[in-house]
Amino acid sequence: RPRTPRLGPERAARLLESDLAHGLTTAEIARRLELHGRNRIAVGRRVPAWRRLLAQFQDLFVLLLLAAAAISVVLGEPHDVVAIVAIVGLNAALGFVHERRAERALEVLHELAAPRARVRRDGRVTTVPAEELVPGDVVLLAAGDLVPADLRLAHAVELRAQESALTGESQPVEKD
Repeated sequence: RPRTPRLGPERAARLLESDLAHGLTTAEIARRLELHGRNRIAVGRRVPAWRRLLAQFQDLFVLLLLAAAAISVVLGEPHDVVAIVAIVGLNAALGFVHERRAERALEVLHELAAPRARVRRDGRVTTVPAEELVPGDVVLLAAGDLVPADLRLAHAVELRAQESALTGESQPVEKD
């Protein structure tokens, strides 16, 4: 498959108005925090299970199938009613389970979020809470570190990432 052209680290830093050697300034970090907000995974209010299950029956296609089942009851077609109700029930169960798995995946991502990050700011290397990272921050990773945000690699030597929580891949994946 054809590869898309890569944006080099220097050009990416220029587009983000950042400096790979010195990082961002304190004033610029404050401005970007105000503009972009904190580096957090948004966690919404938890929806009760009964509401998530009920939501599975609000799709137009499902409502049409339920109407067809009602018509089949009136026409005295019990086999059709059983088949339609079984299909609607299976669809609702699969949708409910899928949503619950997605919710659990978000919970796992939230738990895996790195609490602290090493960054280069004002020309010095410092450690900050990961939620204070902003676009353009120069993040420094070492062996065993959790990746604190979406990052573009400027320089990497034999970097591998363990992505099993996201992809199910059992082996670390090489990054460049």
